[in-house]
Amino acid sequence: MEQRVSLLNDRPVNPRGRCVIYWMERAQRARDNLALIYALEQANALRRPLVCYFGVEESLPMGSPRVFAFMLAGVKEAAAELEKQRIPFIARIESPAEGIVRLEMELDPCLAVVEEAVVGHGRALRQRAAARLSVPLAAIDSEPVVPMRAWGGEIRSVAEMKRKAASLWRRFLKEAPAGRVKVSGWRLRVPKRMELASTEVESLARSLRAAENVPPSPLFAGGARAAQARLQDFLRKHLADYAAAGEQPCLEATSGLSPYLHFGQIWAGRIALEVKKAKAPLAAKKAFLERLLVERELGMNFCFHHAEHEGPAVTAEWARETLEAHRGDGRSFSYGREQFEAALTHDLLWNAMQRELLSSGRIHPFLRPLWAKCILEWSASPEQAWETAVYLNDKYALDGRDASGYFNIARCLGGVHERPARERAIFGRLPHAATERIKRKIDLPAYLARVRKACRLAGLPEEHR
Repeated sequence: MEQRVSLLNDRPVNPRGRCVIYWMERAQRARDNLALIYALEQANALRRPLVCYFGVEESLPMGSPRVFAFMLAGVKEAAAELEKQRIPFIARIESPAEGIVRLEMELDPCLAVVEEAVVGHGRALRQRAAARLSVPLAAIDSEPVVPMRAWGGEIRSVAEMKRKAASLWRRFLKEAPAGRVKVSGWRLRVPKRMELASTEVESLARSLRAAENVPPSPLFAGGARAAQARLQDFLRKHLADYAAAGEQPCLEATSGLSPYLHFGQIWAGRIALEVKKAKAPLAAKKAFLERLLVERELGMNFCFHHAEHEGPAVTAEWARETLEAHRGDGRSFSYGREQFEAALTHDLLWNAMQRELLSSGRIHPFLRPLWAKCILEWSASPEQAWETAVYLNDKYALDGRDASGYFNIARCLGGVHERPARERAIFGRLPHAATERIKRKIDLPAYLARVRKACRLAGLPEEHR
């Protein structure tokens, strides 16, 4: 566990404190939660009860009923599970950076524990809280399978990560220990909180003063139980076809677990352990685990080492030079953000991808690079393209505002971890995705039918341009 723990301030433990506070933020689950396990270990060692805190931040960047409904479903489940274990759960509508400081004054804890953050907003929350707390704030690297510090610095390529991965997976890919509460929290005087057990989460989500008015997804229900059900369905029906069918958007060969990973409603290690035990061809398992454990954690590693990961500042130097050389190239089509957002381009497939995002909160993983590269091809500048791609992904995707999304945009638009390709207009030597070639590779009618169904369920018009 030591490689997963970092202290965000230098405050001393309060030996007379009444409890240990676990500030739940990224890992919204009661099972396989390494931050929760660490917090419980500290509470047991100090012979103090453990209290869990969650702040529902109305001012969350790109927050919407879609985001909050999915998130609150998971939080409600986690709260019920922890309450059964005699761990009081305190949920409030407030900025968690302010709320954890207020809770310290109310509960007088020995120390506080939170999951480590990779992307910018989460980092800022922790920094603000750590500066104001008078007790230690320990951050636990709970979400990757391999702790980020175990890689020994920034990983520069998929090949480098693969070389290092095998031994690290053997070391860290194992069952999370089951913690046991030694001191009940029921005797602790718990301050005012939301009663999540009696709360209808979608109504609450719609009542919040969210930044964006995006309705909940009709295809994705939040929570650890939904995540586990989706995983088991994928293992039974689709894992065997993963290597062969992963490039067919009309087929559900993908797991659909990325929203649950983003909100921490399931641990990547749990998915990997279940996949390894499943009855499926070795090639299918290998292909899936490579995406889960290599590509996902490569994105986390990149964002961890590049604080400006949300914008074009991280563009590779060779890509910056070639994009600059082609900045003045003419575009056959040019669109602004509003046209992209409304799926009003000339291209049938791109419009379908965007409408899938609008209606369901996801784009098939095989099509995401094409979605991003077309934005570059049809935008006035690389900077405008990057802004549009991040805005649309963060606003509508259930797995938006995530290291994987920022890393994939950096690869597609900034050449990060890519090799120069043959030079062409607009892209320069940035690798290009050809729409017509991909249309020939997929079952386009089936994909369009699936998007129409998603639009119908979401109450959006079904037609494609």
